[in-house]
Amino acid sequence: MQKKSLLLALFLGFFCSSFAQFTDQFSISFGSSVWHEWLPEDVHYIPTAMLGAFPLWRHKNFYIYSEGQLTYAINQVSFKSEYEFGTNMGIAYRLPLADWFQIGAMIGSGPHFITIDTRRQAKGFIFSDNFELNFNLNINKINTAIQLKTRYRHISNAGLKKPNGGIDNLIILIGLRKELTRSSDPIVVGMENQSSSK
Repeated sequence: MQKKSLLLALFLGFFCSSFAQFTDQFSISFGSSVWHEWLPEDVHYIPTAMLGAFPLWRHKNFYIYSEGQLTYAINQVSFKSEYEFGTNMGIAYRLPLADWFQIGAMIGSGPHFITIDTRRQAKGFIFSDNFELNFNLNINKINTAIQLKTRYRHISNAGLKKPNGGIDNLIILIGLRKELTRSSDPIVVGMENQSSSK
């Protein structure tokens, strides 16, 4: 339990200190795998994930984002706790369909570390590739959006260590996206221009 609390505290501290330097918007999401591959040990790998993301730069409806991931799962063979953690970068698009509703898509990848040891995928350093479709319900009075995300995720190590069969999951997440006070930082000029043009 102490290890879980420490990992969570480190993740939140790193995420909060990072996004505060770059931008005036952030999102936090929680979810779990709803589709999972069978591993050679004849069990599923069912991760539960917490994600924190913020845009580094945005132009109109396109943006470049950074995202931290912390994932927890129970090893169904040893019944031990397993973890993944790392960071992703990627590109995303968000299309407003109404002033209260947006639909978005993203693709990203980044370095991660996993603790699970299976005959399908070596533990340690891996890459996490993510493809996501999301829906955003805006609550304009409090500058917040409720998000529903469907994410396909593939983890593997690009052949750096064997075995490297990869592990795939389909993850459903629910989260919040929050707009903070507008910043004068040049990195969010694209975001301010979009707001002023509406």
